Amino acid sequence: MRFFRLIVILLLFVGCQSASKETEIVIISINDVHARFDHLDQFSAYVKKIREQHPNVILLNAGDLYHGNSLVDYYYDKGFPIVDIMSTIGFDVVMLGEHEFSYGQSTLARRMLQSSAKNFACANINTDSAMLPNIPPFAFLKRDGVRIGVVGLVQEKPDINPTYLKGIKFYEPIAYFNTQKSLRSECDILIALTHMKFEKDSLLAQQYGMLDLIVGGSSHIVLDTGVMVNNVLITQAGRFLEHCGKTTIKIKDGKIVSRHNEVIDIASLSDRDDVTAQKIAQYRDNPDFFRVVGKLTTSIAGRMNVGNFLCDAIRDRTKTDFAVQNIMGVRTDTLNAGPLSIKDIYQADPFANELVRFETNYKDLSIFLLRNYEKYARVDLCISGFSYTLNVKDGKPISVNISMPDGKPMDKNKAYSLTINSYVANNYDIPVAREYGSNLSMTTVEAIENYMRINREVSFISNERASVRFVK
Repeated sequence: MRFFRLIVILLLFVGCQSASKETEIVIISINDVHARFDHLDQFSAYVKKIREQHPNVILLNAGDLYHGNSLVDYYYDKGFPIVDIMSTIGFDVVMLGEHEFSYGQSTLARRMLQSSAKNFACANINTDSAMLPNIPPFAFLKRDGVRIGVVGLVQEKPDINPTYLKGIKFYEPIAYFNTQKSLRSECDILIALTHMKFEKDSLLAQQYGMLDLIVGGSSHIVLDTGVMVNNVLITQAGRFLEHCGKTTIKIKDGKIVSRHNEVIDIASLSDRDDVTAQKIAQYRDNPDFFRVVGKLTTSIAGRMNVGNFLCDAIRDRTKTDFAVQNIMGVRTDTLNAGPLSIKDIYQADPFANELVRFETNYKDLSIFLLRNYEKYARVDLCISGFSYTLNVKDGKPISVNISMPDGKPMDKNKAYSLTINSYVANNYDIPVAREYGSNLSMTTVEAIENYMRINREVSFISNERASVRFVK
């Protein structure tokens, strides 16, 4: 009997010790990789090292894995290389950022099937009427008995070509988190994995102090030790995988006893994973991207000038009077004199939006230019076939003077043809109804490539095509 009592006491003691043990959860997080290869082999080596050191590691991706590297964006199956490389690392939860949609829904669906990620999560979208499969609102993980809930939230209005979002409903993320807050009672740790900028993360924390951690994206900022808002820890790790977040949470008796966040400088790490490095080298050595399609006899410096050159090419190949391109769609500051490759074109215009033709006139073009300046408070458009001067008074554009290439004023009684890309057609405030545009079944990149192939050698003269005149 005494032996039996001793066994019972020992079992109770062991049980109490087990119940009161402290468990450490290590969360490695990345955001806004934008398809960059540069530090993936270093990151892979770092993750392996942390997994060897800690038994309870969670790997999170806060979105925008895609779009920003021509080797990925223009691979024959868009996005394939970055997912192939990342699949060797193995993520626990992946959130969909706005640029996950940049290749269209059917391509995104293929990338999701290809991925080795254990879970995708996004609570505030509905894909019932879309091509995408249904995406769970949250992921539920367990580590050493600790229950962890991860809720995904994306910004309400992704800045993406609307044609890629057809059938998808986006809901206001903070309000929609309310539908998931019951998860709190089922979790020891509750995490919001977001892609909606730091300001929105802060508002989420202010409203829902029940959260333990917000792993965010989209702002491209580095929060070295994280930021505490309403007792919620918020972290972001910049962009391009130059950094990653490492959040250590200690929990005891079902309660969090400490949270510590640091940002790891991945770009400075010396260890590299050989398997990942080999995959990177394989995709970088793609001869299709180094094919020369023509030659620039002069260098083109400045993003506006690069954009104007792209507009010249588009106008030439679409045989229209004018061409207009949003400057944010131009992603190269310089095109050097000499051979121009496919890669150079892709880097200058990574979006490859379809081209749309409109009929316009002096009045409609003037309204478009005035509205655009008023919205952005700057010259935002690269152009070809005309030049213009905006007259601005007290910060407001009041009139515009439009001239033709020969310096003569634009004819106010004549009709002109205008080519713009589908992003501008769908997102900018144009005075002509969108349904009156004609899709040209040609992308911006196709037009530029064809222009170079036909002309072979191109000399571009940099000049100021748009200016602002401040009047009293």
